[in-house]
Order: sequence, then structure tokens, then C-alpha cells
Amino acid sequence: VRQALAALVNDGVLIRRRGLGTFVAPPKLEQGLTKLTSFTEDMLRRGLSPSTLVLSLSVQAAEQRIAQALWLSPGEEVIVLERLRLADDKPMALEVSHMPYRRFPDFLTAGFDLARTSLYETLRRHYNVEFARAIETLEARSALSREAELLGIASGAPLLARERTTLDRADVPLEHVRSLYRADRYRFVIEVVK
Repeated sequence: VRQALAALVNDGVLIRRRGLGTFVAPPKLEQGLTKLTSFTEDMLRRGLSPSTLVLSLSVQAAEQRIAQALWLSPGEEVIVLERLRLADDKPMALEVSHMPYRRFPDFLTAGFDLARTSLYETLRRHYNVEFARAIETLEARSALSREAELLGIASGAPLLARERTTLDRADVPLEHVRSLYRADRYRFVIEVVK
């Protein structure tokens, strides 16, 4: 019985909580990687209630990696938006978005309600932005203490780290986002066709 329970824990079907016992694990949310969607659109499609906690919104000098992703000069100004993304009031992801300040110069003063409205929808409506494609990378890593605290997991717990650069119809980068998803609640699915 112990071996069977251990196997189910390893498969993610059960979870152990020290001092409390063994419980059925909540199902992992799946996200396909073949269609460009926002977190909000994705959660609504699954019948979940998305919400966002805006942690910070500022203008900063772009570090080398961000500048390169957005086709900017190092040190050029970027809008930095850090958000905690929730589904049914449970933390799912921590996101840091970078956007070229020169493209959206009034973004900080426009009074957008980014806690209730999708960033992509905001950019579509107010800046006539048309998203065409994105370049994404995925990797696994461990949660640092601040990330773990915000996501409600243990420090060192596994995360799915996703970086995406989204481009418009003219193939110009609009946003570079770094997202950290809870590996115990999320998985990515890719359909490969021959």
C-alpha cells in the first residue's frame, strides 16, 4: 500500500501534507503552445475565474537581455509590469512584462485597470495593436523565496519558467514577458504534426 501511494504521489495524483496526511491532488491546468492567448483568455476558456494582483508598474532602463528581445538600445526606457496571476483566487503564475516605453508613452498615466482587464486586450483597444506571433522558451527551475511566498509554495519548489516575445503584424516586438508557473498546478501541451 505504501509503494502504491508513493507511486501515485510521484505521478502527481496524490499529494502529501506533512502532519495532515495524503490527499487527492487538484488537476493540473493544461495550456497549449500553438495559439497566442493571454492568461485571462486561457482561464476563461477553462471556466475558471481569472484575477490579477498588480505588484508594480514602473518605467526602467532596459537591461541587455530585455533590450535585445525588444529591439531597443541597452538602457532605453521600458515599461515594467509585475503581476501575480490567479485562477479561482489561487496563485498560478508570477509575470513580469516589459514593453517599449516609446511605443506606449502614456501607459502609466492612462489609468488602465490592469487588475481587471487583460493586458493584451488593453493594448488592442487603446493602441490598435494587432498581435501576430510570439517566440517562446520553456525551462524548469526552482522557486526563490520571494517567488515561493507570492505563489504559495515552498522555497525551492519546481516552477515552469516561460519567456515570450510577442510581435505585431509588422514583426516588431511589443512585449517581452517572463512568467513563472507553479509546476504542481500547470503543464504545457504541444501538438506535433507530421
